[in-house]
Amino acid sequence: LTEEDHFFYSTWQSDYIRGTAAGIDITGIDPQAWLHDSLFHVHRIDVENAGIDVTRDKRHPFFHGTEKQMPTQMLGAVKQRFRIDSIVFRNSRVAYNEYSNLTNRKGVVPIENINATLKNLTNDHIDNTDTLALKGKGQIYNSHISKFSYKEVYDDSLSAFSLTVKISPTELREFSRMTEPLAAVEVTSGQFDTLLARISGNKYASVGAMRFDYRDLKIQLLNPEDTLSKRLGLSFVNFVANSFVIKSGNKKPSTIFFMRDRERFVFNYWMKSILSGVLTNAGIK
Repeated sequence: LTEEDHFFYSTWQSDYIRGTAAGIDITGIDPQAWLHDSLFHVHRIDVENAGIDVTRDKRHPFFHGTEKQMPTQMLGAVKQRFRIDSIVFRNSRVAYNEYSNLTNRKGVVPIENINATLKNLTNDHIDNTDTLALKGKGQIYNSHISKFSYKEVYDDSLSAFSLTVKISPTELREFSRMTEPLAAVEVTSGQFDTLLARISGNKYASVGAMRFDYRDLKIQLLNPEDTLSKRLGLSFVNFVANSFVIKSGNKKPSTIFFMRDRERFVFNYWMKSILSGVLTNAGIK
């Protein structure tokens, strides 16, 4: 089905995913482990110029009642015993596309120039020190993600993890390309110098600290029925928001605390935990 047909026939919210790669090279397959121990063991997989497009239409109702597993739990649920020592991604990209139920528009969150290594994917644990690890760099709009590090413990029923994210300085107005169609909010000005988040947590909640140093932040709430037009009634609301609610600048660290929505996958968990720190810094709860 095409993307349009998929969402036309969908009853509930779901993801439409398309993936491509210029090349996938598998090295170090261990035939002896397969023959003698039924273990599919690969040393390394190299993925070149991969592209993944994920699209979700939030104008459909959300199906409740299903808990999404954390990554180590998902790998543990695979019936075939396997071990992949590392997967290396070079010059790749991921684009998340969402049709907003607020604005009826499509927003895109692109993460490009991804160079990352995913280590220790397995459901066959040699000892209880195994850890799933993802490290990499990328780019979102004109801002460089100079560090992304995620580690999740296998031998833990709560899926304990640590997450570190560092993003280089950029113009905050760039993020209007995401906030306008998805949330009817325009970032009219602002620059940030540092965004550094260190988070730890488990499948229930995350805690941490963030440095988000920025200045000259101003926003404008838009008409959700038509984000391209101005609504006179919002002028006073925008004046109050920028004068009394939004902090125009920040140099102080903030605390992160986020209760996970267990009906959503770990990518949502990462983003909402980081966003919790950003909004706290900006004075928004």
